[in-house]
Formats: sequence, C-alpha cells, structure tokens
Amino acid sequence: MLSLNPPIVTAYPGDVINLSVAANYPPPLYVTDGSAALLNSDYSLTVNNTTFEGYRGALQLRSKNGWVKWTLTSQCLPGASESIGFLIGVDGAGNNILDIRFSSTQYKIYDSSGLVQTTSYTAVSGDVIKLALDGPVLRAYINDVLVYTKAYTSTNPYPARYVPTTFAALATSVSGYKIPAPELAGDWQCTEDYVDWNVPSTLASSFTTTDDERTVRLTLTGGPGTYTVTALVGVATALVTGSTNTGADTVYAGVPFSVNEQVQFGTTPGGTLPGGLLPDTTYYVKTYSSGSISVSLTQGGSTVNITSNGTGAWVARIGEIALQSGIGQVQIPPFDVIGIPNTNNLEMQPGATVVFRTTYDSAQNANNGTYITRTVVTGGGGSFDAAGVYTAPTTAGTYTLRFESNNQRREFTVTVPITLTPAYGYGYPGEAITFTTNMTGTKTWSVVGGSLNTTSGATVIWTLPSVVGQKCRISVTNGTTTLYRDVEVLVKFPYQANITIPITRKKTVIISRSEDRARSARVKDVGNEGYEQFELRFVNRDAAELIAAKTFFDTYFPDKRFFYDDLIESRRVAVYLDSDFGYEQRNVQYFDYAFRLIQA
Repeated sequence: MLSLNPPIVTAYPGDVINLSVAANYPPPLYVTDGSAALLNSDYSLTVNNTTFEGYRGALQLRSKNGWVKWTLTSQCLPGASESIGFLIGVDGAGNNILDIRFSSTQYKIYDSSGLVQTTSYTAVSGDVIKLALDGPVLRAYINDVLVYTKAYTSTNPYPARYVPTTFAALATSVSGYKIPAPELAGDWQCTEDYVDWNVPSTLASSFTTTDDERTVRLTLTGGPGTYTVTALVGVATALVTGSTNTGADTVYAGVPFSVNEQVQFGTTPGGTLPGGLLPDTTYYVKTYSSGSISVSLTQGGSTVNITSNGTGAWVARIGEIALQSGIGQVQIPPFDVIGIPNTNNLEMQPGATVVFRTTYDSAQNANNGTYITRTVVTGGGGSFDAAGVYTAPTTAGTYTLRFESNNQRREFTVTVPITLTPAYGYGYPGEAITFTTNMTGTKTWSVVGGSLNTTSGATVIWTLPSVVGQKCRISVTNGTTTLYRDVEVLVKFPYQANITIPITRKKTVIISRSEDRARSARVKDVGNEGYEQFELRFVNRDAAELIAAKTFFDTYFPDKRFFYDDLIESRRVAVYLDSDFGYEQRNVQYFDYAFRLIQA
C-alpha cells in the first residue's frame, strides 16, 4: 500500500515542503525485466514456463532486521532441474547475497562466490521459504527450520532486496504457473529507482527529489486551492503529449518497447489521456519506432485510433509495475485577515493598538517584510510599525486598511467612534476627574453638579460635589453631536487588594422543577442582568491600614454602598460588603486581611 507523508499538508505560496512516499506491505511489488510475467490483482506473478528470469522486488528493507517469505503452491513447484530460486541480498556485491534454489529432489544454497551447500529435499505445496536479515547475518529457513546462516561483509548493508527467479521449466501445473506474493516483515519501502512523481505545474513550477527519489521537494508557486500530488511506484514513463501523432495513431514515450508487450496508461494530476486510450485497461504494443508506439486491445489486434494529443499522461509495462500510486493533497488557503466582522468594518477606540492576524502568518516567509504588506489607505487613519502593530488614530472617522500577499488583497475599514473618557459611573466626594473627547469642531462643556476648570477644548477637569449619593452629569457638544456621562458620588474603598480571587458571575433566580426534571425559572434581577462577587485579599499591610479597613467595614456593612476600583477590567464597581472581615497577624508590624464584595 502506497502512502504519501504527510497525506494532507496546508502550506503557503513560497513555502518549501517535502512529501515522502512509502510503499509498505501490503502489497509487495515485483519488477520484471521484460514481458515474461504478468502481475495479478493479488500481487502474484503469472510467469511464462518457457522464458526464465529474475523478478526483482520493488521494495527494499531499510532496517537491520526483517524478512521475506514465500509459501509454495502447486503452480510454482520445481521441475526436474534447478528451476526456481529465492534470493535476498544487501547490496549485490561480494559475499552479501543468500540464494536458495530448488529442483524436484534437492535445494542448493549460493552466495556471490558460488555454490556453498547442497541438500536432498522434495519441495511440496505449502512449504514456506523464508529469507531473513538479522543484523550482520543473512539466514535461510524452510518451514521455520534454519538451514543456512551467512555473515555478510558489506559496509553498506541497507537496503536489502528480494528476488525470486525461474531458471528452467517448473513442474507441470494444470492451472498455470505463478510465483506467489511474498509476505514481509520489517521496514520495507519503495525502491529509489521506481518512483515517478507527478506534480501539477500550477502548484510548483519545478521540483527536486531527495532520499533516492522517495522524497519530493516543492517550492510552491501556486495560488489558493487544493492540489493533488501523485507518486507512482514503478517505471511509469511520462508521455510527451505534444508528440502524439493522431494520423499514425501513435503516442510518444521516448523509451524502448517490444511488440506484444502489455502496457497500461494513466493520467498525471489534472491531465487527460490521448483520445482513444482508457485508464486501467491492458493494451498490447502493436508497433514501436523511435520512441513512438501504437497499441491494440488484443495481441495482434486492430490498432487503437488516437484522436487527440491529451494533456498529461504516462505509460507503464504490466509486470514492471503494480500501477500503485500514493496520493497527497497540498492545500493553499486564500489570503485573508482573521476576525474581521461580516460587515467588513471593525470599531476601535482612539489610539488603541492591535496586531491583525492573517491566514498567511504561518508561512515560512511570513517574517519577510515584503511577504505581507500592510497599508493605511485613508490619510490620517493610523499607522503600522515594523512589527505589524496597528495604532488607530485618535480622530473619529472611518478609515480603510489594506493587506496584500502573493497577488491577493484584503481591504476593510476601521471606525473610530466619538468618545468621552473616562467611562466612570462613580466618583468620590470632591474628586477631580480629567475628561477628554475626540470630538471635532468647537466644543462646549457643561455639568450638573460640581464645577469645571474650563468649558471649552478637548480636555476639562471636573471636580465632583462633596455630597455622597448625589447624581451628576457632564456633557460636551459641538452643536451637531452631544455626549454625556452620568456619575454618582460614592465613597471609595481607599485600598487596593493584592489578590482578587475568585470573581463569580451570578444571577438571582427562582427555579421550579417538575417530575420529569424539566425546569422553569424566573430571574429577579432587573433586565435579566447578572452581577459579580469579588473575593479580596490584602497582604502584608500595616496596623494603621488594618484599623482603617476595620472602621470602614463597621461603617458600611451590611447595606451601605460604596465603589471599588476593579483594576482587572479597568472599571469602577458599586458594591456592598458581603462577608465577615477576616484578618491575621503576619508579624509584629504587618497583617493580612480579607473580605468579600458583591456588585450593587
């Protein structure tokens, strides 16, 4: 079974990616030297009992331990003379092969130096021939009985290959002659010289192979889309479709073929076969001349009529390749800016900063300053720094931003609203609060309660009245737009906690349950709003603060409102005390104390 690793990869224009093909059992593949064998759907080989040759495995053992074994059937029993053999070899040179050959009365064991052992034996259907690579030695077994051990001398032992061979006529078989598919154990991978890669030119204009062609390296030049990359294991040869001759009914392969050889055709990703040819169909070579072949559906039959050139195809001999392919997908996403609303508009506060994330941030070249360009299209619409951080303008308005990468563009708008800050709803008696607006035009300020240091300009200081509970308002207008903020005067708890744990979001509800566990509920809070509970802890505080905090507790517990600065969410919250006041002495000078607040 062939597979590409990774089978699906998400990458980006300009990325360099590697795809590797693995061909592991099942199925094992054979490679033959000619047309004397036919590869069957069960990966056995139908052999010609008058033509004899080696049927090299199209897999290699890439680890130091593994084995290959065949189970003999009545279709491959040896004849009177030495007629069938099984070989394993680590590099094909020196004393680095182990070959066991059978006749009807004996088996012989050879290495590259020649015959090393002869043993009387009658092979029968069901016999299991196993050849193993075990670290520095090769071993041969018959029916799991060790019959020979061979230490090899190669300094480059991997990969190992297997080769079944017919030397002479096999024993008579009423149902034909077949060498069975082997069983394999270990890290068997496709051989380096039988991988053909089909890479769409729209994905990568060129590619290279490494690791003896088992890995293809692509520099992506394509745009967004899903692309299929195919690895063919075997000697599939790409057709030169531009050299198809429809008048002569020939296709151009550029490699020699013999008349009556059996072949199949297939397409490269996105390609088409020359008109008249079908995929997954066995043809016979009718004629061959200078790289061009014509074919027929039967041996010596009528020539197939070739009606068009095709756009991308290959041809392979049956027997040389199992026509197995591994398919992988390369997905290039479209360029976009993440998190932009469907309205194509994002609201930002004046002077706020943000890093906009894009779908190409994971690209290998993303940190290259020119890979993703960021432009403020509208004048005065803020700025990007060298790190890609965008700072919104302080002036209210709507501004267009543009992001571009690899000929793709994304534009959207940022709206900066007219604001009045800070967004306080509470202040303590006599507090002087600085308010600012980004409103344009001539601005006029006014207050209900307290006093202003000025009634014009972008910034004013509002001093609150001293009456606790008084509700006040500050307003600003330019004659067209008016903004205001309501502020209630409350006492502020004067100290800030070291730790706020936990914050609990709550609702006041009445729940009723029926017998089937269905429930109904009524929320008692106005407007169905939730409220929060704060657990505050003050650590390592002096005695003066402890005394002041206890006095504050005695004054405001349980039903007097005050406000507390929630620094976590940068807000002021009106609260009640909602627990006892607990404290402990840390040492002679300092104390820890804690209590709980609940939102008013």
